[in-house]
Amino acid sequence: MSLSRRLFGGTLDNKPWWVIVLAAALGAFGAEAVKAMPSAYSWLRSFYPIDPNVIIFVRAADTHEPVDGVVVSIIDSNLTPIALVGTDKTETVTNKKGLATLHVSLMPSVNYAISLTEQYQGTEFQYTFPVIIKDDIQQSFDFDTQTWAKKAENPVMVANDPKQDISPSDNLPGWMKFAYAELGQKEVTGAGINPRIAEYWKVSDTQQKFDNDDIDWSSVFVGWALKQVGIEGTHSAINRTWLSWGKEVDLQPGCIAVFWRESPSSPYGHAGFVLGQNGNAITVLGGNQSNAVSITQIQKSRLLGCRMPG
Repeated sequence: MSLSRRLFGGTLDNKPWWVIVLAAALGAFGAEAVKAMPSAYSWLRSFYPIDPNVIIFVRAADTHEPVDGVVVSIIDSNLTPIALVGTDKTETVTNKKGLATLHVSLMPSVNYAISLTEQYQGTEFQYTFPVIIKDDIQQSFDFDTQTWAKKAENPVMVANDPKQDISPSDNLPGWMKFAYAELGQKEVTGAGINPRIAEYWKVSDTQQKFDNDDIDWSSVFVGWALKQVGIEGTHSAINRTWLSWGKEVDLQPGCIAVFWRESPSSPYGHAGFVLGQNGNAITVLGGNQSNAVSITQIQKSRLLGCRMPG
């Protein structure tokens, strides 16, 4: 008997054994291919723009009554409004009876944000909420002068050249939702402490009782935001402790950036969440920035490192 006959001559149910094995392999491959079809479809769909309806409802935090006159827009990672479908304009929509509907053209699953602006008693308030849009969405918001940022006191510094911004990842880290929601929280004037800032301090292991806003709270704000999604931070009010936490990463949206203060060799620093970069500046969302949770720009030359949960 030849070697090939000895290797391939066996039978099972009157069929060569290798035919049975081949059929089983093809069957398994086909089953896996069927399972992968939804993922493949989603992957292919991510390369084509979508035209979702974005429905936003705003009500008063205390009375739950609809709030009218809120200017609503969808912005991209460069803080630029998204174009409305069927036009070449990026005009925003003003809600009526609390309700606003936007029909925009965008790429699915990329990071966007819902931007809200309201004039109240002569002051302009703003609120920004990060969102990943894959299809039509509906979202409600509570208008609260204590949590929405005052534009005049907390200006948002945007990049001059959007092309130089960091491209966003497909999934904005969960803690950024909570960090954005705190925009506008600020220190009280004189003695005392903003109760919200006191909440940030609860993530610290320090035994000292803080009863004022004058002590640097940027590190505890970072730790508080992480804790909202179940991630333990450094439990320290010292900003540079973040340099030995988690894992080192390249500059990217959502990561924790640590900067030096006074000098690179001093023990002082600042920590916040990266939103993007513009030339030699890094756009940072953080606490204790101009005595508030705000968005500002810090020179890249002051960067000591970037960290992510490890």
